[in-house]
Amino acid sequence: LPVLSAHWTFAAPVPLRRGEPTGDYPWAWSVVPWIAGVEAAEVPLTAAAAPALGRAMREIHQTAPDDAPRNPWRSVPLAARDQEFRERVGELLTRAPGAGMTLDGDALLRHWEAAISSPVDSPPTWIHADLHVRNIVSRGGNLGGILDWGDSAAGDPCVDLGQAWQLLPAEAVEDCFAAYGRMSDALRLRAFGSGAFFNVSHALEPSAVHSRAGWTGLVRQGLATATR
Repeated sequence: LPVLSAHWTFAAPVPLRRGEPTGDYPWAWSVVPWIAGVEAAEVPLTAAAAPALGRAMREIHQTAPDDAPRNPWRSVPLAARDQEFRERVGELLTRAPGAGMTLDGDALLRHWEAAISSPVDSPPTWIHADLHVRNIVSRGGNLGGILDWGDSAAGDPCVDLGQAWQLLPAEAVEDCFAAYGRMSDALRLRAFGSGAFFNVSHALEPSAVHSRAGWTGLVRQGLATATR
C-alpha cells in the first residue's frame, strides 16, 4: 500500500509505522490512520458518492507489473467460474421464495454468457478485489475511504467495477462509470457479469449483512425483485 497509494486521493489504511515480530510480541504489526465514518453496510453510499467511487477505482486500476501477485479467487477469468456461477444461481433460485424475493434465472444466465464471451481488452491492473459494503467507509453517504486490502492483486478491473451495483443506487452507476472514464463495451459487459457473480454469492452467505447486500445488488441490476 505505501507504494500503490502514492497517487491516491481517497483515504485508505496505509501503514504509518510497521514492526516485525519479536520475542515480546510475535506478530507483525502496523499503525494506520483513523478513517472517520461507518461501514457502507450501516449508512449506504448515496448517488452523490458515485463520481468519487469511480475516480477511486480509476486510481486503483493502474497497470500491474508482470510479477504482481495473483489472487487465486479474484484474479481468475470470469469464464473460469462458469460452473460455480451456474451452481450458485441454481441454489439461489431455491432460496429466493424464503427470502421474499424472485430471481430471474434466465436473465442472469444471459448476462453471464455475454460477460464470459466478451474479450478482455486491457492488460491486468491492480484491483482491490473485495469492494463490498463492509469494506467501504461511508461518511454521511459520501465515500470516506476504502478498507481491507488483503485480497489486492493483479486482475481484470471488472472485478471492482461490478461492485458498483451493490454499493450505489442503480441510477448512480452510470455516474460512477463516467467518472471512471475508460469503460469499453466489453468491460461494461464483464463488469455486469462480475457484479452478478458476487451479488449471487453474497446473497447466499449466512451473514445477514452480506445476504442483504447481495440481494440489493441483484435488484439494482434488474435481476431480482422483492415479493414482500
